[in-house]
Amino acid sequence: MNQLKTFLLLAVLTVLLVLAGEALLGPGGLYIGLLIALAVNGFAYWYSDTLAVKMTKSQPVSEAQAPELYRAVKKLSERAEVPMPGVYVSPSPQPNAFAAGRNPAHAVISV
Repeated sequence: MNQLKTFLLLAVLTVLLVLAGEALLGPGGLYIGLLIALAVNGFAYWYSDTLAVKMTKSQPVSEAQAPELYRAVKKLSERAEVPMPGVYVSPSPQPNAFAAGRNPAHAVISV
């Protein structure tokens, strides 16, 4: 279900960029809008995890630095039968957590 939602959001973004290209530049702007949409969507797909980690200034942690967190993530990933994601800690004082990545092999978790 999440993959369908992601696909629909990227499709809507593509349509908006193509329509904006046409509105601003005329019929030739359709192609420019499509090229921009492909570049933006490709970047979002391949680098969403890296971008989310950098935006939150999260830092990677090892098992020695955060043993309880690391064990919890490891246990959950083993139960779900997915590879262990990268574990990060955000310096923000606000309680928050997120998981990002295009697939289980390229996943990160930040708390």
